[in-house]
Amino acid sequence: MATEITTKDILERGYFPKELPPPFTTKSFANNYSNLSESEPGEKESLCLRYSYSKYATVRRTLSIPNPAHIGPLAEAVSEYWSKISEHCQKSKLSRTIPIVDENK
Repeated sequence: MATEITTKDILERGYFPKELPPPFTTKSFANNYSNLSESEPGEKESLCLRYSYSKYATVRRTLSIPNPAHIGPLAEAVSEYWSKISEHCQKSKLSRTIPIVDENK
């Protein structure tokens, strides 16, 4: 059976790319997400925030960070259906990896 995952887990640990410097975290967003008011989103689409970092020497890589207004509801849906998502991923014969919840983080 799949380990349960919460909306807070996703928002706190799985939202920002690992390449962002340590000052950038989503812990405060995750801790306060349930306190945010439900409001009608003005836009149904939004652009990602772009962040460029040096991969090595003169080579740069651009990361995209999605709008949190869209990530919150997505995290809620993933946590609600996590057992079904995990079960479905376990069946794949094509994927070399499967989602694993790291309980040590």
